[in-house]
Amino acid sequence: MKWLNIERCLGLTGTWLVDLKHTDETKFRLCTDGSIGLVLENIRKLADRNVNIIIRIPVIPEFNHSEGEIKSIIDFVVSLKNIREIHFLPYHKLGTKKYAMLGMNYIFGPQKAVADNELTGYIKYASDKGFIATIGG
Repeated sequence: MKWLNIERCLGLTGTWLVDLKHTDETKFRLCTDGSIGLVLENIRKLADRNVNIIIRIPVIPEFNHSEGEIKSIIDFVVSLKNIREIHFLPYHKLGTKKYAMLGMNYIFGPQKAVADNELTGYIKYASDKGFIATIGG
């Protein structure tokens, strides 16, 4: 999304919920057909505006559900100003039927859901970095 579109909403939004799925350009492009560079730059600009931001990390098997990948995302968030909360969103299959009804391919469909107890290490790492870290949100 172009920064101009985000900037127009600055005075209209009390809390920004920002989903950050990855920090690796190749993996991000493979699954979204977009550029992580643009996303990260927009998040940096938003954080510099001193607005309330909650980073939400969808945890998706075989995409970012590994210690290294989640730590990379959290370490990026550490570099930002004014962010105090990270919410981990465990992957689930609730959207698969909706995608099928729309005739769309759900690329993560066959993956198993992520259980809350699989996120314990991620919560601890984010908490140790000073964030309020929760599951869901």
